[in-house]
Amino acid sequence: MVFGNDMKRAFTALCNASSKLFYCALSGLLFPAAAPAHSLGIGVEIAEQTVIVRCRYADGAFPDADAWVYSPDEPDRPFQSGRTDRGGVFSFVPNANGTWRVIVDDGMGHHKEIEVTVDGSAPIAPEPFSPPLLRLAAAAVGLAALGFYLGRISQRQTGRGRSPVEGT
Repeated sequence: MVFGNDMKRAFTALCNASSKLFYCALSGLLFPAAAPAHSLGIGVEIAEQTVIVRCRYADGAFPDADAWVYSPDEPDRPFQSGRTDRGGVFSFVPNANGTWRVIVDDGMGHHKEIEVTVDGSAPIAPEPFSPPLLRLAAAAVGLAALGFYLGRISQRQTGRGRSPVEGT
């Protein structure tokens, strides 16, 4: 049966392609690209009435970046501007209640913006930046998708993935 042989060849080609896809995905997980490794993250600490902003790339390096702070009273005009120090840190002392906007830009395409809420007693920091958790979650989703894809191929190869209508 010619149709059967053509299907067999097509399936073999698909399996070869899927194994290449598997190894490409595996190498992407084991040897991640440089771009995601340099995503910029911001963490905030509170020391009395001072907001301490810590910036870091996902690979642990510290950016030399410009920073701007905008007050809730004048959201279009910088309250303070400057640069991070060698440790990726800068700080400010808010003078009003409300939501303060902090922007960090390293001038090389890494830009991050966060909000810090001041309620009168002490600033309320946003959730801390956690690049390892984000990377772990992305890897888990990728592995789950790859497992589903390979499982479907395996089902089709053994014939267990066919519906009763396909067999007639």
